[in-house]
Amino acid sequence: MKRKEMHKKLITGLLILFGLQGFGQSNDLNLSERFGKCDSTLTDYEVMDLLFHYRDVAKMNQNDGVLEDLQNLERNDAFPEIEKICSEILDYNPVNLTALTYYAIAQLGQEKEENITSSWDKTQMIYNAVKRFGKGTASAPFIVSDLNDAKALIYLYWEKGTEINSLKKSQEGIVNILISNPKGVNDTVSFNFDKSLNIREIYFDYHRDFQFYLAESASPQSEFYYETLLDRFQSHDKSLKNNEIIALMIGFKNNQNYHPYKNVEKEREIMKLMGDKNYDKALMLSKELLKTNPVNFTALMEEGFSLWKINDDRSYFPSVKSRMIVDAILWSGTGSNTHSYFVLSPLDGQTIISYIFGGNIGTMGSGDDSNGYFLDMLDMEIEGQETITLYFNIDHAINNSEFKKQIEKSLDKE
Repeated sequence: MKRKEMHKKLITGLLILFGLQGFGQSNDLNLSERFGKCDSTLTDYEVMDLLFHYRDVAKMNQNDGVLEDLQNLERNDAFPEIEKICSEILDYNPVNLTALTYYAIAQLGQEKEENITSSWDKTQMIYNAVKRFGKGTASAPFIVSDLNDAKALIYLYWEKGTEINSLKKSQEGIVNILISNPKGVNDTVSFNFDKSLNIREIYFDYHRDFQFYLAESASPQSEFYYETLLDRFQSHDKSLKNNEIIALMIGFKNNQNYHPYKNVEKEREIMKLMGDKNYDKALMLSKELLKTNPVNFTALMEEGFSLWKINDDRSYFPSVKSRMIVDAILWSGTGSNTHSYFVLSPLDGQTIISYIFGGNIGTMGSGDDSNGYFLDMLDMEIEGQETITLYFNIDHAINNSEFKKQIEKSLDKE
């Protein structure tokens, strides 16, 4: 079979079979078992956890050259040999993108259609997770299992005819691959092979991370020590990562000035003053609140906005610090029930919908996620778009509120 015909058949076969297999296994199985069984309930977050489990930066060059070997074997229709090579790789690294893809090609080439869909589904799971947590840029590099997969990602998913020109690795573990498309336009695709990279830098999981950061924030020896992070934040340190900002916000929970429901009154007053265009007083109250609540999102946002209006200087807004806070909040989740946004103030969700997303607040409610954490549920209405419900985790605010303390005191008396 000619290679062109082979690819045509592969694409047609995969498109047909992709929707035919109904799969899904119990969530009680561990990630590896669920992935092996093509559990459709696996999230991008869980797949990335799995990728980190098998990722060994020390062996990043182990499969270098295999992609080219597989490409040559494909040209010669040597599908049994392709299957053998891929099976050996998948035995020790079941999330290897190259091996999964070419295993599917080998199955189709040998007309073993019963195995094609599962291989392709797994390939798509890995690809979706890689794309979910990276952009291939210097600031958001892709994360894959090895160097061979980095090249495979380009060959398999970039424009047909894209060529790899060179590869450079920085001291920080970033691999930059210079590519050119068929029109000769050059670009760089970045991959992160930093040995020190931790899954907590990739995404935030409240159940996994909150208590960890809370404990670390109280330890002077920790990189997440509250005072250290606060000093960096106050000095506009732009090298602060999103997870470090989240750690800073979590660390503030232990501060004696964290009274989220009391501060809502102050936040509303500041926003009313802004609405009345009383910028001088709004600035004064914002600065006053920031003295005791340095990571308060409303105060940081309105401080910058009022300075813009008072000085007629757009450079004040958004301020560096308010931008860092909102970036970290939006990084902390997707706004879904399973991956809610992390916020410190019960008012933050409404503020983000109104002033960051440019929407209107519809129905407001509350509920729990699957772990029992308390969430604000806010409908966001944007003209011409379907209303969606966004979820904001304020469990820590509830646990810190005077309201809860009053309830607990009443229960103790009974």
